[in-house]
Amino acid sequence: MINIRRIEYRLNENPEQTFTRLKWAVEQVDTLLTSLLTNSTLDTNRPWVGVLCKERLSFSLIEPKSMISPNPLQLVVKGEVSNENKNTIIRLRIQLGPYPTIFLGLTFILIIALFTSTLVNLGTKEMLGATFTVLILFTLIAVLTNRALLKTETKLDQLFDE
Repeated sequence: MINIRRIEYRLNENPEQTFTRLKWAVEQVDTLLTSLLTNSTLDTNRPWVGVLCKERLSFSLIEPKSMISPNPLQLVVKGEVSNENKNTIIRLRIQLGPYPTIFLGLTFILIIALFTSTLVNLGTKEMLGATFTVLILFTLIAVLTNRALLKTETKLDQLFDE
C-alpha cells in the first residue's frame, strides 16, 4: 500500500486514555484483510472499524462501508502511540488500500502503453488527444483522492483533538 500522508498529534493524556478513547470510537475486528478485500465492513454506527493492539501501542483503522454503497477509494490509517515527556504522541500514516493501489499501477501501465503506441504509430494530432486523455485521468484520480483524504483527516481531527 502507498503512503500518501503522515500526521502527528500531541495529546496531554497518557496512552491508556488514548486507547480508551479509541475503543469507544472503533468497532474492533480481528483483521482488516477481509474488509479490504471485499471493500465492505460490518454495519456499525461507530466512525471507524479497526484493529487495536494495546500491547504494541498500535492500531489500524478504516472507515465503515456497506455492501450497498461501497467506496472504491479505500484509505487505511495506521497509527502508533508513544509516550514522550508526559505527552502522548500519535503518529499516523494514511495509505491507499489495495484496490486503489492496483488501479493506480494499472493506470500507469496504461499510460506508458498509450504513449508508446502513440509515439510509434500516430502523429502529433493524435499525440495531443492522448495527452489530453491522460491529463483528465490524472486530474480525476487526484481530485477523488484529495476529497477522500480531507474527509478522513477531518474525522481524525475529531477523534484526536482535545
